[in-house]
Amino acid sequence: MTNHCHLIVQQTRQATGIMMERHRMTAPLAFELLRVASQTRNVKLREIAGRVVETGEEPHLA
Repeated sequence: MTNHCHLIVQQTRQATGIMMERHRMTAPLAFELLRVASQTRNVKLREIAGRVVETGEEPHLA
């Protein structure tokens, strides 16, 4: 895996963790929030995850 891929995976995991803590939910449900926001807004999941990590915004707003 390249460094870029590691960064994407790391940000996705961090965003999932943020959602888990904020909403007291399981990892699969937290990832589902990110996935649904990505599909609904037609924005790549990695971009949504990066915005959540950088700004702390909810995925549907990030």
